[in-house]
Amino acid sequence: MNDVLLPLCGQYRVNLVTGVGEMSITSVLELTRRMNGKPVRIFYVSDFDPAGQSMPCAVARKVEYFQHKHGDDADVMLFPTRVDC
Repeated sequence: MNDVLLPLCGQYRVNLVTGVGEMSITSVLELTRRMNGKPVRIFYVSDFDPAGQSMPCAVARKVEYFQHKHGDDADVMLFPTRVDC
């Protein structure tokens, strides 16, 4: 998907964070640290297997946890997108 997403992200001047499998706690913690109170929109692209269905929810819960823990009230929205690979 990077060959499709990188040009789009460059065109719209947005960050692209890629990974394999579910995002780790460390990765989500780094994401929440980078938010700095700014509005954040996460488009989570995953595949059509059962694990891919639960990954966006798991990331959203981790973000919620770290926001609550650090008293961050940034406007965060996560949009799950599943693709047939």
